[in-house]
This record gives sequence, C-alpha cells and structure tokens, in this order.
Amino acid sequence: MMQRVLLAAKEISPAPGGIARYAEQVTKGYLRAGCQVTLITTNTPDADLMTQTSDQIIVGRRSQFLIGVVIFMRLLFKILVNGERWDVVHATTWRMALPLLLLRMSGIRVTVHGNEFLRRDLASRLFVRLVLSKAERITAVSGFTRNLLLERFQTIPSTKVQVAHLGVSLENPADKEAGGVALNLLSVCRQNTRKNVEAAIESAGIAASSGARFAYTLVGDGVKHQALQRQADRIEALDHTFLPFVDDELLLELYTKADVYLHPQLDRRSEGDVEGFGLSIVDAMACGCVVIAGDNAGPAEIVNDGKDGYLVNPQDVEQIATLLVSLAQDRELLRKISANAKLTSATFTWDKHVGAILEDSSPHHDTDSRSE
Repeated sequence: MMQRVLLAAKEISPAPGGIARYAEQVTKGYLRAGCQVTLITTNTPDADLMTQTSDQIIVGRRSQFLIGVVIFMRLLFKILVNGERWDVVHATTWRMALPLLLLRMSGIRVTVHGNEFLRRDLASRLFVRLVLSKAERITAVSGFTRNLLLERFQTIPSTKVQVAHLGVSLENPADKEAGGVALNLLSVCRQNTRKNVEAAIESAGIAASSGARFAYTLVGDGVKHQALQRQADRIEALDHTFLPFVDDELLLELYTKADVYLHPQLDRRSEGDVEGFGLSIVDAMACGCVVIAGDNAGPAEIVNDGKDGYLVNPQDVEQIATLLVSLAQDRELLRKISANAKLTSATFTWDKHVGAILEDSSPHHDTDSRSE
C-alpha cells in the first residue's frame, strides 16, 4: 500500500545550503520508496520534484511566525475541508514541527542536525524541548548529534532517538580524472568561522612554499569571503580561484577534477556552532577526493583516518601542509586513498536514511486521539 508522506521543509534546493539539500534528497528518497509526497516549503523546488510530488504548499519567505501561521491555516483547511490524511508526518527541522504540533498531529518525526541543541536564548530552548518531547521519533544525522541531544535534553528517552547518516547527493559521480602536475585542492562551504577556511588556505600556502605545485578552488560565500580572498592573494606560490555557489553540473565537474578536499572544520560547541554531519564530505569521497577533515563532530564518523581520508587537528596548519606535500609527492598513495574513499562513500545512501525514518510507520489520523 502506498504510504502518504507530509514533508515540512524549511527550504529546498535549488536554495543553497545543507538544509535545502537535505529536503531535496529526502523528498527524492520518499518518491523512490513509492510514497506519495505532500511538500511544504518556503521556496519552489525544481521542476522535476514539482511534477513528482502529489501536492506542494509554498508558504513563501516570511518571518518564522508568519510561516507557521500559513502552514497551520493551509493544513487545517486540508484536514477539515478536504479530509486529508497522511501516514508519515516529517519535519526536516524543529521549527517546521511547531505548526504540526499546534494541529495536534500524531506520529510526528523530526530530523535534528546539531546546532539546534546549542541555542542560548530561553524561548528557542523551550520550543526545541517541546518539539523533541512531543515527536514520535527523532532522527539524528550522526551519532555525534544524537549524543549531543541526549546530553543537553536528558529527559528525552534515548529509545526514540535514532541515528541515520545522510547520503551522497551528487547523481552519477564520475571516475576521477588523471591527475596533472599540480595537486588540485577543493573546498565547498559557507565561508564562516566553523568551516575554518583560513587554516585551509594557510596550510595550502605552506605546502606550496615547499616547491610542490597546488591549485586551490574555493566555492561558496559568507561573512569571511572577502577576508579569505585577501589572505589567498597574499600567497604568491598558491594558484587559487574563488567561485560563488555553483549548480550541480559544475559542482560535479569540480569534484571530479579535485585530488584533495579540504574541510578542517572546528568544533565550536561553546559558540553554538558544530558540524553535525558533513554532506560535502561524502560527495567529495564519492568522486574519489582524498578528504582532509577536522577530527571532531560528524565528519569523524565519515572518514577513516589513513584509510579513506585523513582526520586532523583543524588548527594544526603544519600537519595539514605536511599531508598535502606527501600526497603531492606520492601519487600512488593518493590513488589508494582515493579508491578507498569511493568505496566508503557507497555505504552512505539517502535510501538508507529514508528507510530508517519509514521504519515501523503505519497509517494514523492527523489529529491526536485525545482531541476527538
């Protein structure tokens, strides 16, 4: 029997960012599983998803309060007037679960990514706790995220918090192109403090000063974008290119050409900012990139140090530079780690993630039985 899924997403690709990518891939996963999907989001998905989903509720980019009000009213109409019912109700973030709770929907499933547990304002902490306590099932994107949740909200039963890693988002990853003289480096991220791109650039500069040739492409924007450009421009030995966020076709091309993917993220729990998983890391590994990532948070569950990539102290630029030089000089090692990375990436799939959310799901009414 075809299951009906109500998916409430903060935003969806082609909007940039990991949350938007998550909504896109989960929607596709539900469709591959044979589900009928009603999609709620603040922006319009691509044409392919528009034609495949059974219904879309586009609420527009408003204040968070108005988004919640519009969702509440639209769903109330569907339930009371159209008699709509769903077997699975899934909120991709805790905020998107709030209007669902107001409708007293049962069986709500919510995905948690990490940073929501670190919010310091009292109102957000109370609302996050409310959502987590009322959700039927909580899906954490990593074991790190699950542990962080259970540490911060000790009244939440551990039995209802599952771990379901995310998957490779790029479709049909190509085989790695034959390397040239220069070692091609790549970073794709929002250029903020957590991503620690300054250390990546400094490490690449130190490596380039050794005489080995490197070409570094940095994709993204953010609060540190201009400062990072100035930093890279001061390193004469390093060939570098900055690009804005790009479409999937060009992104796949960049991953395919890259030899090493630099992602020395920081664990900034005390500042309320951590890497819950690392979507770009599994995408890079699927394309055969050797990932150099910080030895903390979600990425530490993806990369097996020394086998399919490297985990480093993200503030040790000399360690990162030494790795870059060794990979530039030992192309056989580079090819070995690259091949292992592709094998590891194949274990991360969106179908597994969606399958975990759908486990034990059964048809239920939209409103809690206590309201009847």
